[in-house]
Amino acid sequence: MDEGSCGRIAGRARRLREHLHDVLRASRQGMPAQDSDLRALSQAIRAAHAARMLIPGGSGGIAEFALAPTTAAETPLHACALAIERLLVEVDQARIRKCGARDCDVYFLDTSKRRRRHWCSMKGCGNREKQRRWRSTPV
Repeated sequence: MDEGSCGRIAGRARRLREHLHDVLRASRQGMPAQDSDLRALSQAIRAAHAARMLIPGGSGGIAEFALAPTTAAETPLHACALAIERLLVEVDQARIRKCGARDCDVYFLDTSKRRRRHWCSMKGCGNREKQRRWRSTPV
């Protein structure tokens, strides 16, 4: 695969991420998602499903889905589209959270037992926010 193909696929993956971000942001604000965002995600999801093929099952099953080898260059893009589909359709939407850090715009899936996670990463955003609070506390 040439560099141009990789660059185009990476660009499509970034646009897919941006469409997902816009859908999640609209949901968080209690607004409907833009049709253009949903159309773009739907198109990527349809392409990913079209690239799947049945192969013999490996764990006792008759068959399972895999991405066709002819679409190898687009495999990461298709995998992302299928993950987005699962996130938007199958996951409890209350578990999709936005990072609580002031300077972070990341959404994450809260898999904590009590659903009390605040940051996308405790090492990064959580640590920075806790330091900000500590520094702003009067002595």
